[in-house]
Amino acid sequence: MPSKQVEDVYNARRASGEIDARGRPIKRPEIERASCPCCGAKPEVKIGGPGCAWIKCRCGMETTDGSLPRVVAIWNTRQRMEG
Repeated sequence: MPSKQVEDVYNARRASGEIDARGRPIKRPEIERASCPCCGAKPEVKIGGPGCAWIKCRCGMETTDGSLPRVVAIWNTRQRMEG
């Protein structure tokens, strides 16, 4: 029988959509996102669970405002910073 910690990790990964019922990784299509408006790098997309997503760049710029479609829309409409 798996330990409570292993069970908690499994349940969290299932809830976030990272794995299927058999524990296999779920392949997701590449999410189209704009380059970072500060440094120009490609940011990382993270999904914490239903309605909990964020985009973060290595320079520290991030968007955390709910569901994946909303976060991507906000990120992709940011303006390039001048100066």
